[in-house]
Amino acid sequence: EHNRNIRYNIPIRMNQIALNPDLAARWRPGLPPARHNEIFASSAEAGGAAMALALALDGMRAEGTDLNSSHDARNILWVQDKAAIRLAGRPYRPGFPPELRARLIHVAAKTPEDALFALEEGLRCRDLAFVIGEITGNPKALGFTVSRRLSVAAEKHGVPLFLIRLDAQRDLSSARMRWQMHSTASPPS
Repeated sequence: EHNRNIRYNIPIRMNQIALNPDLAARWRPGLPPARHNEIFASSAEAGGAAMALALALDGMRAEGTDLNSSHDARNILWVQDKAAIRLAGRPYRPGFPPELRARLIHVAAKTPEDALFALEEGLRCRDLAFVIGEITGNPKALGFTVSRRLSVAAEKHGVPLFLIRLDAQRDLSSARMRWQMHSTASPPS
């Protein structure tokens, strides 16, 4: 059985999952998502946002959500602090899956404190399918207490959080799953 309380502090590549049964038992596409995820990524590689969106969509499919259904037209909240917008850019709506383009709500926060406030408020809204946040570095505002508040709000209201930590060092957190994102070269053909 999948244990959501395990913290994943190792970089995982899909080919490693296929070759290592221990990793395959921990996570694989199609498992229900943890409610609070942290993704550590470099702003130069631009992979953190793609991974967050892929995990969120996979989680929705695992819960049986039909993205094309008019019965589940919940919106998506994407919150960025000013530094994240400067480093990674805003979400590119035409790059989203067609069924999600009109459902994106983007919040541009001036400070990490404002972004964390918007994330917590978004997690309390059950009319959201999921929340993605982008915070740059290790701001003092994102301590263990705030991390725990985000986890509790995500668990209580059932709204998954995918917090992208751009150019950040891993520190104390209550996230149920933690990912280290690195781009890798394609295998030779």
